[in-house]
Amino acid sequence: MAIISTLTNTSTPIAANVSGNVYLIGPDAIVTTTGDAVDGNNTSTSKRIVVQGSLIAEQDGIDLGSAGTGGFNQIHVTRTGYIFAESDGIEAEGGSNVVVNEGSIFAANDGMFILGDGNRITNYGDVTGTSDGIDVTGNFNILTNHGRLTGGDEGLEISGDGNRIVNYGAIVTSNDFVGNEAVEVSHNAGETSFLYNYGTIGGIGAYAGGQGADTIVNEGAITGEVRTNLGDDVIRNSGSIDGHVELSTGDDQLFNRGLIFGDVNLGGSNDLFDGRNGEIVGTVTGGLGDDTILGGTGDDTVNGGAGADILEGGAGVDTVSYVFDTTGVTVRLWNGTGAGGEAAGDVI
Repeated sequence: MAIISTLTNTSTPIAANVSGNVYLIGPDAIVTTTGDAVDGNNTSTSKRIVVQGSLIAEQDGIDLGSAGTGGFNQIHVTRTGYIFAESDGIEAEGGSNVVVNEGSIFAANDGMFILGDGNRITNYGDVTGTSDGIDVTGNFNILTNHGRLTGGDEGLEISGDGNRIVNYGAIVTSNDFVGNEAVEVSHNAGETSFLYNYGTIGGIGAYAGGQGADTIVNEGAITGEVRTNLGDDVIRNSGSIDGHVELSTGDDQLFNRGLIFGDVNLGGSNDLFDGRNGEIVGTVTGGLGDDTILGGTGDDTVNGGAGADILEGGAGVDTVSYVFDTTGVTVRLWNGTGAGGEAAGDVI
């Protein structure tokens, strides 16, 4: 192992192409290049890049590995580190990379682009991308954010199976356009993803899920629409969600112990909304399927939709709505049952 140090200003790209070497950019060094500032775009592995100074690149700030090659690298941007790139701030491929940022990264494309399986990404600083703050593609990656991720499109875009997001900081999208989410997750049917939020997530769209099973545990603050796709999704909220929650086909479950300020649409299939220890300012709609809706501590409005539903308002002055029914319903208040139209088979 050799330590290759860059301690003064240079316009020569750093060729990080030897497996096992440490490449150090010292705190007083500024690397300014027309290409990649640190170029390890080959099959070498197990390199360590430490950025204490500044990288200013017309392409990638750090480029390690091509798809299917490289990997097992370590990248550490310290508190004094700074990356400005006209393409990606950090590009690391090949899988099993460890990336830690404590400094500042700004990129005209993605702040970080990470490709491969088993990567570990931890952010304590600021990462901003005109496209995505961080874009991760691969399986069983773990991203932990203590700082701030900002994207013009998505603050965080992550694709693949078994990926985990743990947020203690802030993840935001800077564009107020429909289709831009703070967190966008993509996976196929039968695959999974996990989001644990203890910080803040915000945008017009806060979260967009994939076709597999999404699990969201929120103990922080989410601002914007939360939207899942296909699959059996689970949301456990003990924090706050300021926006609509749109679930889709699948046996979905939403447990609310906090505050939801917006409507909840459970979508198709046999769903569960359990809000007995929380509060919602909005309407809970079951949609198709035999749903169970358990209201919370406030004045709830519930709409079971089609199917034989169980509707329980809980504390407060609650309302059962059949506003979308077009055939007429009968509600028997003396025994808590419904008949006709969308009320058929309901227990109230």
